[in-house]
Amino acid sequence: MRRRSPVVLGLVGLFLLLSAPPAPAAPAGTPRLELRAAASRLEIPRYGPGPVWLDLGVSIAALDAPFELQVRRDSYDDPIRVWQAFHRPGGVQLTELPSDILEDWIGLDRFLRIDLYQDRTLVRSLLPDACPGGYQTDRVDGSGPFDPTYPTGCGFNPLTLGAVWGIDEGWSSQPLLWNARVRLPNGRYIAKVSIASRYRTLFGVAPEDAAVRIAIRIRTRSGCDFCGAPAAPVGTAFRRALTPAPVTAAPGPATVPDLVALPAYGIGTSHERGRDYLQFGADVWNQGPASLVVEGFRAPDEDRMDAYQYFAEDGVIVGQAPVGSFHFDHRDRHRHWHFTQFARYRLLDAEAVAIRSRKQAFCLAPTDPIDLTVDGAVWRPEHMGFSQCGSATSTWIREILPTGWGDTYFQGVPGQSFDITDLPNGTYWIEVRANPGGRLFDGDPTNDVELREVILRGRPGSRAVEAPPWHGIDTEGFFGFGH
Repeated sequence: MRRRSPVVLGLVGLFLLLSAPPAPAAPAGTPRLELRAAASRLEIPRYGPGPVWLDLGVSIAALDAPFELQVRRDSYDDPIRVWQAFHRPGGVQLTELPSDILEDWIGLDRFLRIDLYQDRTLVRSLLPDACPGGYQTDRVDGSGPFDPTYPTGCGFNPLTLGAVWGIDEGWSSQPLLWNARVRLPNGRYIAKVSIASRYRTLFGVAPEDAAVRIAIRIRTRSGCDFCGAPAAPVGTAFRRALTPAPVTAAPGPATVPDLVALPAYGIGTSHERGRDYLQFGADVWNQGPASLVVEGFRAPDEDRMDAYQYFAEDGVIVGQAPVGSFHFDHRDRHRHWHFTQFARYRLLDAEAVAIRSRKQAFCLAPTDPIDLTVDGAVWRPEHMGFSQCGSATSTWIREILPTGWGDTYFQGVPGQSFDITDLPNGTYWIEVRANPGGRLFDGDPTNDVELREVILRGRPGSRAVEAPPWHGIDTEGFFGFGH
């Protein structure tokens, strides 16, 4: 058999390469994901003798199109499902993904793989769960929006109905990793971080875009990186149109929030100074269509502010109404302004009110995304320009509850929790009531009350409580709370 020359073989190969059909291009609106490292070398600080947190500065960039996941359940009796949203020229196309990629509401199950090498020997591997919408976002090119638009974080609330996780086109996000602690001695290592193979296939991630290597040094340090960090500045999104707003007693329905009470959760007992207490967490959320915006204006030399609710259309304030007051709380662990007309808690027996909690004042803030798929949902509430809780020298306060968000309070200290010392064992109900005095403008008062069954057991000094599942949801198991 005659040997062919290398030149002939090269020409044949070139012909075959040129004549082969090109790889099909991804449809318009398909994001190209790329794993990026902020630095090729970094130091991981160790504070104390325990494990270290692998903050590796790795981010996911969305190129060519936004990367968006929509996560929701139709009701509390239905399973959680997930879709990828593609922003095509003709509109948004939803493609359902396997639901087992979800780690409940906190992100994607085992999304990344982290392999740690020392002297070319693999010493540890981790498979952390990840929330794609991290708190640190960076612009990577000029193709996308000037400011990021997707929510930060993925949420922790077992009563969430819907969430949106995403990365804008031309932006990157450092994913939040939930189990990325590792016990290793101080020293130098190589970290290989890669998108898990399942997600490479699912999201079409090219091999060259799916992994990065970082040289790290773990070293003990003292002090605190974030001690004394300044508070975030107050934004100006609403302030420009706030003051000349007419007082109204009948705001338009599209400008009014709908406050919804959720059942108590995080329920437990404690024994302090000879008394038994029932502790719990409670959440009131805003179903929309409008965000709740309440401001307070302080009179000179008084620890009180008159409170006004504001109503907006297309981002412009069109009305205001007096709705109560703010009071400054001087106690330790508070020392901020509370709005006093927001919610009330009671413990009920089968026939009447048994105990009433003294917690009626709140520093409103969006703590938990409950349903970011409702009409008017605010994905990035930090852009709304709220002042949160203020200080002893504040003369003005703005507190908000954006559409789609809830504000969770845990009643864990005497005066807020229920004193059950003299209460017999049995079945009771924790009542969470939003807008108890009816002072706030609320679109639907019929969903302002929610009850949660609890069963008290035990003996004085050692009381116990059981909270049966609500709509089949074991909220206590979700948070790891015992009964």
